[in-house]
Amino acid sequence: MQKLFISLGLFVLLIDNSFSQVNAQIGAAQFNLPLFNFSDGKSGLSHNVSINYFSSNGLRVSDLPGAMGQGWALIAGGAIIRNQNGEPDDQNSTIAFPPRELVNTWGYNHGIGLMADEPGYPVVCTPEQYVNNYYPNGFLYSEFPLDLTDDWPLKLAAPKESAFTPRFRQNMDKRWKSSRRTLTDRQQDIFIFNLNGRSGEFVISKLGEIVTIGDSKLKIEKLESDMTASHIRTRIYEFKITDEAGLIYKFNALSLSEVLKPKEVSNSGGNFSFSVSDEDATGEYTVDQWGLTEITNPFTNEKILFSYVDNWLDFVAQKMPSYQLMETAN
Repeated sequence: MQKLFISLGLFVLLIDNSFSQVNAQIGAAQFNLPLFNFSDGKSGLSHNVSINYFSSNGLRVSDLPGAMGQGWALIAGGAIIRNQNGEPDDQNSTIAFPPRELVNTWGYNHGIGLMADEPGYPVVCTPEQYVNNYYPNGFLYSEFPLDLTDDWPLKLAAPKESAFTPRFRQNMDKRWKSSRRTLTDRQQDIFIFNLNGRSGEFVISKLGEIVTIGDSKLKIEKLESDMTASHIRTRIYEFKITDEAGLIYKFNALSLSEVLKPKEVSNSGGNFSFSVSDEDATGEYTVDQWGLTEITNPFTNEKILFSYVDNWLDFVAQKMPSYQLMETAN
């Protein structure tokens, strides 16, 4: 009888506190089911655990189910998620590919092979190495001006070569990469945070200042480090958010995405050939999410700690079929 009473009481509690409705704008079903609530009046620390369901606008081909099932999500801990625009803002290639003094005046790969013999250039970079390995600096570290202008000498930063399509002979390697000034990142990422039932967005300025989108009294800080030794191209390894009560939320459980590079297009097939784009793994990664690891009351030094288990997902989001015209050498 005691077990039955406890189970029934839990069941009634969950039903009474659950929430569901239909989104008035898009007709999507939404459902929230609380699972656990912790609150300590002495320290001021609290945390809620629940599961949410959102049907979105239907199931798309590229949609993947999460650990809780399709459309379901476990709301526990917290996270800061990068909404990437262009390249990751904190991606830095300065060590592997130092900026070149005259790069603004050169078009697509002009003289790129001279890197191997260029006096004073600290690394060797042939055209093949550039195509295979180069990646541009993100918004925070870009060596190019963000605004394009006709004023001298900034007009040299305009990527005019991007208006041309490269042509290859039949026996050529079809891999191709634009110039540095074309590839440079001129768009800011948007960072979305979620903690203890609160959510919001922020961006990082060119000077490294964090600016929240909308009115917020939260203080957000970032910590950076060179992580290339761990094959991570981006530099932000931790965010710290301080709320109005002085509680500190640390986010340093990193979620990584592997960088892929396109394979060489086949040289066979006559004048017209059909191909499906494919990509190779590079073993290089960028950080796309920072998980909440700690909530601290700095006045009492009491903490709530969160730990995570590694989970690897390997999937192909899409493949792009294409036709190419092969020009036969005379």
